[in-house]
Amino acid sequence: MKLTDPHLKPVLLRLSALAQRMLRPLGLQTSKKLAGHRIYFDVATDIGMELLVTGRFEADALALCAGYIKPDGVVLDVGANIGIHCVHFAALAPDGKVICFEPARSTFALLLRNVKHLSHLIPLNLALSDTTAVQSFLIASDNAYSSLKDTGRKAILRRESIACFAADELLPPLLRNQRIDLIKIDVEGFETQVLHGMQALIRSHRPVIFCEIFGGRQQNPDPWATVQFCVSLGYDAHVVSGRQLLPVSAHDDNFYNYFFIPRQAPGQ
Repeated sequence: MKLTDPHLKPVLLRLSALAQRMLRPLGLQTSKKLAGHRIYFDVATDIGMELLVTGRFEADALALCAGYIKPDGVVLDVGANIGIHCVHFAALAPDGKVICFEPARSTFALLLRNVKHLSHLIPLNLALSDTTAVQSFLIASDNAYSSLKDTGRKAILRRESIACFAADELLPPLLRNQRIDLIKIDVEGFETQVLHGMQALIRSHRPVIFCEIFGGRQQNPDPWATVQFCVSLGYDAHVVSGRQLLPVSAHDDNFYNYFFIPRQAPGQ
C-alpha cells in the first residue's frame, strides 16, 4: 500500500515520517467514517496520515471495484491491513461474503475492531502464498509494509511465525459453490506467489483481480512477469488512472494498481 494522492504525496510523506518518529511510542489511534463505518487507524503510519489529512484512501480504485461486485458475490481481500477496502466490499455485497486475510497480529487486532459488526465478513489471521507451511512474517515499523519479505522500504521491528496457505488448497471448502466476483491483492512484493497459489480458483471463477504490483528497489523483482502471468490466465491488464482503467503494455511503478479483467471466451 502506498500514498495515493499525487498532489499531497510529498507533504504527506514528510508529515508521516515526522509523525512516526514522534507518535509511534504513544500508540495513538483516531478514526474516520468510511463507507458508513467507523475505521480506527494508527496516525503514525502512511495510510493513517492520508486518512487524517484527506479522509480517504484509494477512493478511485474502490469506485472502480463497485462495478464488478454483485450483491450476492464473494470478494477476497488478500492483505486486508486495517480493513479500509473490505468494509467497502462488504457494503457492495450485503448478501454475499467478504473473506479477508491479514497475517500481522497487531494489525489483525485493529482489523477486528473495524469489522466486528459485519456478520458477512470473515477475517482470517493468516497469509496466502503458493505453498502451505508455517513461515516467518516480517513486521515493519509501518503496518502497511509488513510482508513475507523485507522490501527495504520501512524498518523491520520483529518476525512472527504465521500460517501460510495456497488459496487453491484452503478456499474451495469455504466457498461452497459461491462465485468469486473480485480478488484484491496487496502483499508487498509477494503477489506473484499469491497468484500462483490461486490459479485454479482464478481459472474456474474468472474474478476481476485488483492487484498492487510495485517493483521499487527490492519489492517485486519482476513486475512485468507478474502482469504477464495474469494475462496468460486469460485476462486483459489495465492500470488505474484516476477513475479510469487504461490498457497497459509495460510496467511503470507510477501506476502500481492493476485491474485484470477476464477476457470473454469466443461466442460469449
